[in-house]
Amino acid sequence: MKVNIKFFAGLRKFSPDGEGYGALSVESDSTVGDILDHLNVPPEKPSIILINGVHGNRQSVLKDGDTLSVFPPVAGG
Repeated sequence: MKVNIKFFAGLRKFSPDGEGYGALSVESDSTVGDILDHLNVPPEKPSIILINGVHGNRQSVLKDGDTLSVFPPVAGG
């Protein structure tokens, strides 16, 4: 199956194209954690995980055509 990837800020370098976006072919029933591990994203890096704009987590199972968006910790003041 195919999932779309959007990585933001400091996580962009882990995306399939190195620019923050891309598509990835993965096994059916892959979880967010499976994909993050495949892309060598350190477990502590993702802070916000969205699947099709809805909050998810490392255990969330993806479906064909889903869009996975991953954000690092956000700081501000």
